[in-house]
Amino acid sequence: MGLQYPYAVDGSNNLIHITSVNEDSRRNTSYRCPNCGGAMQACLGTKNAHYFRHDDTDRKCGVESYIHKVAKTIIINRFNAPQSTFIIGFSPNRQCKIYNQCEHSDYNCLLTPEYREYDLKTQYDLPAKAEVNYSDGNRTFRPDIILTSSNLNRKPIFIEVYHKHKSSESKVDSGNFIIEIKVQTLEDLRSLETEILQEGDAVHFLNFKNINVSPDEIAEEIIEISQINGLRFSERILPYCRKSIKARREESNIRRLTLYKSGKTFESGILDNEVNEHNTNALMDITYNIQSVPCDFNPHMVLAKLHIEARNCHLCNHCVRTEDVTWCNIVKNGSTRKGTFKIEKGQQCSFFEWQEWLNYLYESYDRNLIEGKDFMVWRNPQ
Repeated sequence: MGLQYPYAVDGSNNLIHITSVNEDSRRNTSYRCPNCGGAMQACLGTKNAHYFRHDDTDRKCGVESYIHKVAKTIIINRFNAPQSTFIIGFSPNRQCKIYNQCEHSDYNCLLTPEYREYDLKTQYDLPAKAEVNYSDGNRTFRPDIILTSSNLNRKPIFIEVYHKHKSSESKVDSGNFIIEIKVQTLEDLRSLETEILQEGDAVHFLNFKNINVSPDEIAEEIIEISQINGLRFSERILPYCRKSIKARREESNIRRLTLYKSGKTFESGILDNEVNEHNTNALMDITYNIQSVPCDFNPHMVLAKLHIEARNCHLCNHCVRTEDVTWCNIVKNGSTRKGTFKIEKGQQCSFFEWQEWLNYLYESYDRNLIEGKDFMVWRNPQ
């Protein structure tokens, strides 16, 4: 027995499914194959499933080409049917509307894709056509089906039906909207008549645009999701432009160690526009990018090697530090236990002796780092 086909075309070239055929229409209608055009018979047995077959059982009509032809016809008929809808459903990426122009865009500027449905007939008001050449000005393509609009500014949509071979690389790279529909068996054809073209294993949406949202919308949804899930809120999860100045500094790769006359230091991140701003109450500071220096970079030591004013007792080999107390082992300073230890004595102490590991570390820096390029030192002119 030959192949059992579910579709044929009648004398008016209408695509007919076998379930629409009864004994009367079988006797009074001639049927042809929608692919090869050969005569077909409707088989309406009482025991077996109903189907169409070729009159000429030896006729060479490939099942893949039959599926491809019928699938295109179903889609076109469905789209062109009056008073009908043509719904597609997929999950577009949602990203900040200035994502591609912002120098601070990252994963926090993207929201989880959200499933949405669209009726293409509200945007594409001209009849769908099969196998029509389309030129974008540079190249010419011939999609299986093309959807167009009376609005000439609206890009067309290519619908490609495939069994094994997807759209060509050049077609995808053209940037045109493409809906790929995988149809492998005769049974797959029936679902094309009624089911929504929904993104999944058999339906792919290529080059469809992201949904642009505002930074405020992104921030609001991130906060809402964290609250729903009972998570502790942190500014780290917000888009950069919605973080406070303090949070931006905490995340900055540009770091600055500031030294005061008291010998105390303060280290924090700074922003790009703050590199040339300095605390006038400070003695000096050193600025560096953590991505440009070794992971063991010791900014205070570098500052002290270059400027004696930055030296302190903590850098000295004679300084003994425990969890509870700090003192000088040659008794040139007091102790923190007695409240007599003064860290700034190391600036002028003639007994100051660099810790050996710091000397080794500095030699490594001196060979590999350049002041003004890898780090910058500022001294208060006042």
